[in-house]
Amino acid sequence: MKQEQRTRKLTVRFTPEEYNQISSRQKKSTTRIISDYVRDVLLEGKITLYYRNQSLDQLIDEFKLLRRELSAVGNNFNQVVKKINSVKDTTEMNFWLDMAALLQKQLLEKTGNINEKIAQISDIWLQGL
Repeated sequence: MKQEQRTRKLTVRFTPEEYNQISSRQKKSTTRIISDYVRDVLLEGKITLYYRNQSLDQLIDEFKLLRRELSAVGNNFNQVVKKINSVKDTTEMNFWLDMAALLQKQLLEKTGNINEKIAQISDIWLQGL
């Protein structure tokens, strides 16, 4: 069904403070355009607000960083393992084995960090129950 075009215009004037108040409420809603927000409030009398848990947002950002770091260390580890499998010389093999051990340690540290963050998120979610 085609949406009917809006042909009627309604002009409303606000003080700067009133406009800022309406604008801040609109930004807290799920409506992206202020005219849609005002239309929803006037015609439907209700709006949908969304709430963001700042601590969860911070944890999500930390998870993104940890994922990038874990991916980088994992890629390096894979390259070292491929190199180990292709090396014939024992001195070079020892170098790459040491490198693999170092990268394995880094991977274990990163997975430990991830486990800590998961525990933090669990604590936050359990507080809400």
